[in-house]
Amino acid sequence: MLRLYDILRAGRTGVSADLWTSLAARAYFSARFDRTTEADYIYDGNTIVYYIGTSKRPEIPQTLGGVQVLAVERTAFNDTDVEAVKFPDGMEVIE
Repeated sequence: MLRLYDILRAGRTGVSADLWTSLAARAYFSARFDRTTEADYIYDGNTIVYYIGTSKRPEIPQTLGGVQVLAVERTAFNDTDVEAVKFPDGMEVIE
C-alpha cells in the first residue's frame, strides 16, 4: 500500500510528479464537487474498490456502510469520466 502523499510526491504511478501535483492541486482547490452516496461505490470494508456513480467531480464521503473510508483501489476510477476527486479527511492510502 502506498500513502497518497508518497504517490503524488514520487510519481510512482508512471505519471510525472509535476502532473500529479498539478492534478492534486486542481482537485484540492476546486470549489465544486458533487456529494456522493454509498450507491455510487462498490466498497469492501474501509476501501473503495470501484466508482459506479455518474459525477465527473465526486466527493467521497467520510464513511461508507458505517465505516470510515481509509483507502481507494488504484483502478477505482478507471473507465469513468471523472475529472477530479475530493478525498475525505484521513484517507491516506491508494492500494
